[in-house]
Amino acid sequence: MRRLLVPPEQIAAGSAVVQGDALHYLLRVLRLGVGDELEVFDGSGKVYPARIVQVGDDAATLSLGEGHERARAPRITLAQGLAKGDKLDLVVQKATELGAARIAPLQLERCVVRLDAVKGADRAKRWRRIAEEAARQCGRADVPAVDEPSGLQAFLAAAASRGEKVAVLWEEEGIVRLGAWSAAHLGEPLALVIGPEGGLTAAEVETVRAAGGAVVGLGPRILRTETAGLAALAVVLHLAGELG
Repeated sequence: MRRLLVPPEQIAAGSAVVQGDALHYLLRVLRLGVGDELEVFDGSGKVYPARIVQVGDDAATLSLGEGHERARAPRITLAQGLAKGDKLDLVVQKATELGAARIAPLQLERCVVRLDAVKGADRAKRWRRIAEEAARQCGRADVPAVDEPSGLQAFLAAAASRGEKVAVLWEEEGIVRLGAWSAAHLGEPLALVIGPEGGLTAAEVETVRAAGGAVVGLGPRILRTETAGLAALAVVLHLAGELG
């Protein structure tokens, strides 16, 4: 099915206005025109059957059928330490496909990558575009929030304000497993903290613990940072009945 993201503010009275990059995608990538049908999703959980009724130089108008809410996965935030190269691009794409509700890049002590406010904002814009594209391709009606990079303390404060139960994955934790912790908190909003390539420091782990978070392990294998977060997300979504 051909799908297009149209924000809620561009939808009203049974029609949608498509402009900018979305218009380019509609006309040049999907190669659709007047009379063609597609599915519109608003990024907040609602989908509509749509038909193109007018195309101009700067905008297209779509006629929308009755919208309906599409079931969402449980609220899970993936807080991922910044990593080298395009690893975060991959994490954002795959976490969106799996069903993460929010992706929170973290600037941690052992992160090789260092982003100032300007670069962090620019990178977040890129990640949001990746999340939107992944949501379009995988059939989601919502798009996960992608935060600008923050420090651990700021993230923990934000997670607390959202009512999230936080767990930090640490390779040195050999007793408490992520699966058992997740099973004990099914139905609650959760947040998973993943370290960068060099791992988390003991002080960072204690910071999470002091804020009321749990320290959990994934098992005996040492996973790359970009693998660990996605594996953890898959475990939690499986226990919630979303995968497998």
